[in-house]
Amino acid sequence: MKLIKTLVAAATLLTLAACGEEEGSAENYVGRWVAQHGNSIMEISDIGNSRVEIDHLTLTFGTRSTQTLHGRIEDGLMIVGEDMFAQSFRYDEQTNRIKAPNNTYRPVPAGWTWGDGYEMLED
Repeated sequence: MKLIKTLVAAATLLTLAACGEEEGSAENYVGRWVAQHGNSIMEISDIGNSRVEIDHLTLTFGTRSTQTLHGRIEDGLMIVGEDMFAQSFRYDEQTNRIKAPNNTYRPVPAGWTWGDGYEMLED
């Protein structure tokens, strides 16, 4: 009986440990990211249930525009859009970059604001 209780306790602990690491975690994506190509920044927030909100900020000819998008975390990818218009983003832990088919995003320096100018964001 003692062995059965020990096995049940061990199985419960293993199950709880597995639940701690959410498959749909947005942790790696949350923050501000600047595009390597183009004048844009993604500001990503975790809104729960494997969902994210993305404020896509663009600076064109001195004018700043913002578009708010919603995405989901699925199998480690951040997917924005639906069906055939969906775009996948992948976090690369080795380089600390978010990679998309047509661009790569790197973290915005801490404390940066639009008043600091875009030049500070260039590699």
